[in-house]
Amino acid sequence: AFAHFITDGQGAAEAIGLYRHLFRARPRGPQAAHAAVAVAALCAESEAEAWRLWRPREIWRLGRDRGLYAPLPTVEDALSRTLSPAEEARLVAMRPHALVGTPEQVAARIAALAAEVRADEVAVLTPCPDSAARARSVRMLAEAWAGLAGAIPTPAAA
Repeated sequence: AFAHFITDGQGAAEAIGLYRHLFRARPRGPQAAHAAVAVAALCAESEAEAWRLWRPREIWRLGRDRGLYAPLPTVEDALSRTLSPAEEARLVAMRPHALVGTPEQVAARIAALAAEVRADEVAVLTPCPDSAARARSVRMLAEAWAGLAGAIPTPAAA
């Protein structure tokens, strides 16, 4: 399993490729390689609302990058925080890697990522301090993912 959510994906394809290359079946173990990738993702009814709800994770990440491991701030606290130009630049650099948007956007991006890194399985973390929004995100993503059934290439076919 590769923790994409920690590295923003850096090294995922290489790590999974190396795992597949070096995998050897054992008598008391799996007979085939099975790779998983764990991602952080959040969706909402609109892309703008998803980004609003993602802001606490962005603020948390800025702290983590400085060695601060505080809990996620509330959405309101995160939105009211004034950022330095360097912090704003860091967020701009991180956003293209974020799996944030409408359910269809997020499901499609996760499917593309899984195909790109040749993952057999995806685990989704939804870092959002609003428990109702987090539950909606999970439900909407599951529904959007179900709509992709059959459209997702398997690693053997990829």
